[in-house]
Amino acid sequence: MYYYSKRFYAEILPHIKEEGDGITIYGISDLLEDKEAKVVIKVFKLDGKKIAEKQLETRLIANDVTKIAHYKFDELNIGYSVKEMPIAIPGCTLPVEQNKELLESVVYVEIIADDKTYENYKVFDKFRDLDVVKTKINYEIKEDKIILTTDVPAFGVFIETENDIDLSDNCLNMMPGKEYEVSFSNKSKGIKAFDITQLIADI
Repeated sequence: MYYYSKRFYAEILPHIKEEGDGITIYGISDLLEDKEAKVVIKVFKLDGKKIAEKQLETRLIANDVTKIAHYKFDELNIGYSVKEMPIAIPGCTLPVEQNKELLESVVYVEIIADDKTYENYKVFDKFRDLDVVKTKINYEIKEDKIILTTDVPAFGVFIETENDIDLSDNCLNMMPGKEYEVSFSNKSKGIKAFDITQLIADI
């Protein structure tokens, strides 16, 4: 919870909202002055295939919410196919038509300002209703850093160590093709990295 809160209450937070026929990207800034920033939007399938990438420049308004961009789903190469999903109502369960292509997609947004990167992501249903793919998380240790990568979108990635050490982050939401660095305070006797996507899906 500490690491999640640390990210959520950062001075800059990307926000992705489904609106109408697409998504709108917002930048929430707690800074006391306007800030020039670069924005990177990447869209992946849950199996790790990247289907879209957008890059743009923006100016975040101080202590405010800035609307950065709106993209229709087809602009992000998210098509449409029917998937019937059950929805519970009092006394029965009814099928509801949803967009299968959307349910199989995840949107990542990075806002980069003053050489710092702020990230967020969006999936389009509860994890237990998504066809999440088992991850393969690799890591290596370089000096006082753990470098992690994943083959498919990974959510709630935790690092488990045999001894008690301080980590700079321990709740990662990872996209394929990117290295994530976690600093540690002292040498660990053993490290395991795992994600809790499957656990969340079973809740």
